[in-house]
Amino acid sequence: MIPAPFARSTTEREGEAGAAWLAELPGIVDHLLTRWNCVLDGAVLHGQVGLIVPVRRTSGPAVLKVSFPHPGNAHEPAAFAAWGGRGGALRSACWSFRGPAGGGGECGLALVDELAISWS
Repeated sequence: MIPAPFARSTTEREGEAGAAWLAELPGIVDHLLTRWNCVLDGAVLHGQVGLIVPVRRTSGPAVLKVSFPHPGNAHEPAAFAAWGGRGGALRSACWSFRGPAGGGGECGLALVDELAISWS
């Protein structure tokens, strides 16, 4: 599930904390799929600091965005909410948790409606 280039860059950038988070990541994604009644719906993608997991809900396609727990990422779900779909994805739900021991603090995760992006 975790793309090798993403795992490699995360471990190189974050060291032991990154390796610990990567070990927890499949369980985090599984928990979120269950919590938000989603099923995996395509290949997992990634950016620099997080996974983009295509999912399907009863309401249609969406994505889970799961980022490394770092202070710089903690407010991302709130930003999605503030944008309300204007210039970014429309956040459907979010969940925050403390990162792994020795990690960078609180992490925000967002479920966004794939088709609810508006640029107005």
